[in-house]
Amino acid sequence: MNKVEVISKAEELKEVCRQAQGYSQEFYEELLDDYSIHIWALKSIGDSYPWEQVLEIQEHHSKIEELLPNVSDKVFEEYIFLNDLIGVLLK
Repeated sequence: MNKVEVISKAEELKEVCRQAQGYSQEFYEELLDDYSIHIWALKSIGDSYPWEQVLEIQEHHSKIEELLPNVSDKVFEEYIFLNDLIGVLLK
């Protein structure tokens, strides 16, 4: 698998993970694990994708954080999801 394929798969896993978050915690955690493997692969070759994602996700996360606690359940779930992604990206 080349770098472009790994990034594409990471993006796909991120979106599936977002969708699975409210349905099955076990499946959600498996997807996060798979996502982390792809992120680790990119970090191991020195690719900038993980760090670009941290910046992008942190910006969105901070915007939600400014609104807390006055957010809908859906927005709060997004906030938790972003927390999880940041954790994977920085690990």
